[in-house]
Amino acid sequence: MDILSWLVWLGIILFLIGLFIAITKINVTIRYHHDGDDDLLEVHMSAWRVFTYTISAPLIKVDVSSGSFIVEEDQKMGEATTSSEKGKIRFETILKDIQEFQDFVRHVAGFYRIARRFLRRIRVHQLEWSSEIGVGDAVWTGMLLGVVWTFKGTLCGFIGNFMRLQTMPKLAVLPHYQHKVSKTKFVCMFSFRLGHAIGTGLLVLKHWKKRPSVRLFQSRESMTG
Repeated sequence: MDILSWLVWLGIILFLIGLFIAITKINVTIRYHHDGDDDLLEVHMSAWRVFTYTISAPLIKVDVSSGSFIVEEDQKMGEATTSSEKGKIRFETILKDIQEFQDFVRHVAGFYRIARRFLRRIRVHQLEWSSEIGVGDAVWTGMLLGVVWTFKGTLCGFIGNFMRLQTMPKLAVLPHYQHKVSKTKFVCMFSFRLGHAIGTGLLVLKHWKKRPSVRLFQSRESMTG
């Protein structure tokens, strides 16, 4: 077999690999359960019903003295647990991550346009959110009921405007006017093509604004000084 035939076969193989990656659908299921002091967040991802990855992070308690959340995180690849660790998430770390994300957005030209384009590719197959609330007072519970309904409606409106809803959301809020109750169950299932995610990442890299170098700042300072 001559070199031209090898190149043809190599091109065919690379094309098939690229096609396989492009059409691969990633299914994501997010579950959050809250009942009093018990919280559990689970994120399950799968592709071709074969490759699965699960993150389970129960919130153990809130450490007020150190200003942090104490969580225990389990990661599973298929049925096997790959890692399990317990740690603290500080409020300062959360604020720092938010600041870094805002800084990232500022350095991508047209970031929101790119994000909206990708969000329109996401299909939401299930959205269920039920809650039970009560603060022991009928008046305050009624006011809180309105706030919760407004928040849920806003979130569902955002999802409906920017993503493709395949089914109607199921929302419920059950008030307890004479008791203190705090329960929430949230389930969201959605999917997207891996090729769309890779394309979005390439667009972000293409529209990345380069930061001025430190040397450039120093030269400007010397000129003005």
